[in-house]
Amino acid sequence: MRKNSIRFTLALVILLGLSTTTLAITGGYVDLVCPICKTKDKYWVYFSYGSYIYSYPSKYQLIFWPHTDSVWLYHCRKCRLTVFGDDFQNPSKDKLEETRTALASVKVTYDTGLYQTMPMFERLEIAEKVYKVWGLSDEGWCHFYRVQGYHLQREKHLEAADAARQTALEIAQKMLADPAEEGRRKELLVITAAMRHYLHNDQAALADLRAAKALHFSLPKLPQEKNRNADAYLSQLIDDYIDAIEKGRSTDEQDSKP
Repeated sequence: MRKNSIRFTLALVILLGLSTTTLAITGGYVDLVCPICKTKDKYWVYFSYGSYIYSYPSKYQLIFWPHTDSVWLYHCRKCRLTVFGDDFQNPSKDKLEETRTALASVKVTYDTGLYQTMPMFERLEIAEKVYKVWGLSDEGWCHFYRVQGYHLQREKHLEAADAARQTALEIAQKMLADPAEEGRRKELLVITAAMRHYLHNDQAALADLRAAKALHFSLPKLPQEKNRNADAYLSQLIDDYIDAIEKGRSTDEQDSKP
């Protein structure tokens, strides 16, 4: 999720999944050491998955498992470091002391000693503080607030979910205005459409989806095959999304599990 992490481009995520189409989701608890306070604890780690994860209903918010799984947001019971699993063992080393300072003021309400039972709304609030110290790109923040909106809705914090999605929408709009993001306009318009849809503005969502339908996803640094796969996925999603909105079909089903 940090600036120096792998970009959350749709093409990269999809192609990772396509290489594991036959695998089930498997995982288990392993001992990991907190990079801030060196406390050892058990955290859930995934070992394998398949491309079916890109068909889960969270695709309508352009976010994907495992970020839709609450067990993937790690929380240290001692120092309160809270970040997603893919960042837990890769902290910003020049930000360790600043992170400790930020965490020193954290007070938790729902602490059972088991991180996976702590409500997501509280973990996400702490994670936001940490990522503000570590620093995220616009893309990283847009993704974070979409994920936050997803989990807040599931926990029935609807006003807070709306606020997170409004923030994600504004960041995506900022990215759309950046000429450097020209090759991603199709993806970004799907994101703005998704946020508008979940903010109950379906007319604006449809306008964004129809504008996206005429575009092609293409990043110069990606091989043509990956660009084609990403573009095809977006095109299919756009058609499905338009159909769902026009027919009043729900996009809010709980994520399927294989």
